[in-house]
Amino acid sequence: MRTLAAFMVWILVSGCSAGNFAPVVDIYGQEPKPRKVTSGTHHVREGETLYSIAWRYGWDFRALARANNIPAPYTIYPGQRISLGIKTSSPTVASKPATSSSKPASKPAASKPASKPAPAAKPAAKPSSRPTVPVGPGEWRWPASGSVVERFSNASSGRKGIAISGRHNSPVVAAADGRVVYRGSGLTGYGNLLIIKHSERWLSAYAHNDKMLVKEGDTVRRGQRLSEWDPYTRPILAEVEGEVVNQVVTLTDRMDYVSPMLNNQAYMLAVEKLAGIEPTQRGVWLRMIAAELQRIASHLVATGFLLQDLGALGTPLIYAMRERENILDLFEMLCGARITNSYLRPGGVFMDAPTGFWLALDRELVDIVNTLDELEEYLSGNEIVFSRTKGTAVLAPELLINASITGPMLRASGVDWDLRHRNPYDYYDRIEFKRILHTASDNYARYWVRVQEARESVNIIRQCVAQIEPGPVRPSFDDVPRLIRPPKGDAYVAIEGSKGELGFYLVSDGGIAPYRMHVRAPSLINLTLLRDMLIGGLFGDLFVSFGSVDLNMGEVDR
Repeated sequence: MRTLAAFMVWILVSGCSAGNFAPVVDIYGQEPKPRKVTSGTHHVREGETLYSIAWRYGWDFRALARANNIPAPYTIYPGQRISLGIKTSSPTVASKPATSSSKPASKPAASKPASKPAPAAKPAAKPSSRPTVPVGPGEWRWPASGSVVERFSNASSGRKGIAISGRHNSPVVAAADGRVVYRGSGLTGYGNLLIIKHSERWLSAYAHNDKMLVKEGDTVRRGQRLSEWDPYTRPILAEVEGEVVNQVVTLTDRMDYVSPMLNNQAYMLAVEKLAGIEPTQRGVWLRMIAAELQRIASHLVATGFLLQDLGALGTPLIYAMRERENILDLFEMLCGARITNSYLRPGGVFMDAPTGFWLALDRELVDIVNTLDELEEYLSGNEIVFSRTKGTAVLAPELLINASITGPMLRASGVDWDLRHRNPYDYYDRIEFKRILHTASDNYARYWVRVQEARESVNIIRQCVAQIEPGPVRPSFDDVPRLIRPPKGDAYVAIEGSKGELGFYLVSDGGIAPYRMHVRAPSLINLTLLRDMLIGGLFGDLFVSFGSVDLNMGEVDR
């Protein structure tokens, strides 16, 4: 007898509770609540949302909003009282627990063998003796008979599926009623994969199937036979995201890990163009704010290390990195991550900014301007800076243009080329900002341009804050489903990255993942003129010139 593992994933599960067994959780990582609380009040704490409060007390957030006269976009404030004692006929978020079992919903009896599966001739497998688990659209049942050999992980980077051992040709059945939205092998590591949509919130995935008995678009019932296990493969469990195109976002974070938000922006704009997705206004303003904060952070890193490469100016680097750390703190407030953010989504951003973000942002913008003032006061007229940067590594504008150099390097030669102005994307056509130009095209000019562009980014952010209005931060799942299927075709979108033109070229074959992708990485292109910068110069200027280019090797050797 050969055994193999089948696995099931509750898609977009963000975390699991402690203990030996995995609970059923929704896409926000929260456990279903058995009953609605209909008395008392809740005092809003900082960081809470109306949705989180509604979930905690078993309410539908829309019903709770109506009961408390809270209009869309359902903004609440710390200290606000939310009444729970108003009766409503609206349904609760979670269903009533199953009455057939008194066992905890999340505790499968892994040590006991399940009931014998139904013969292949029958349309559905015999019901398992394992407990059912209450869930939003109905009740989950076990997808197969066998022992659980791998469980959910509580770690954020752990497995988000379970592995079940089984016999050759053992049946796999639907865990709940739903519709088949994907059948194929386009996701590496999952073999033949089936994904079933149960509701707007719930998906389930069944990996490493052999003979598949359903096709895309089929409506299936709980317990209906879906497939048979593949006897020659054993799945490698890994996290699966409902929006497969979003898996690529994590890769863009790592290409230029000093500027991940801008890489997210370029990729998502390409996805939106390819799939015809119209972003929400608030989502666009939020990602523009994130992008300009990222530009400031990237320019500060470039400036700090350029001055460090002079050999005697370590303090400016400390100042620059201090402000970058403060910007990373803001990113952490936005999305919970500091470096690899993965914040953007098709049509907007992953989540709205918390209430405390805006005050922190305002304070940080003031601090950034003060730091830039200090840098210029002590460095822009510094004799050491002048002697090591002015007149060194001069590049003619024609040479830069012929080599396809863009960004601060090109503008430091006097060429007015900024995609935010020349080919506006997002809402940059609603923003006024100066294009920073210098004509010397030497190491000093490249330093100076970055410092001044950081100032302009502060002005851009303030204009974004002034124009942003309440509303959704991304389209509804009716407009943009979790499994995005762009039509067959291709799309290219370029943005003004921190280092120059950053472009993503995507090709779709109609599937749920990009068929091909190519990136125009500015670091790789900017590096091509390093030889020309060094000809006729001093060996001691090598590192200064190298620093003025502002390279990220993750982008070069991607």
